[in-house]
Amino acid sequence: MKVAYEVTKDKKPWEVIIGSDQLINPAAFLENLRGFEQVSR
Repeated sequence: MKVAYEVTKDKKPWEVIIGSDQLINPAAFLENLRGFEQVSR
């Protein structure tokens, strides 16, 4: 997302669209983050 912001800031007429095929709620997002923490240890 940061890179998309930087590209649109630098290239004024450009538009970046970010999408996904999955919808998650905040609780599921936090659960996913917990899984990443366990893998990295």
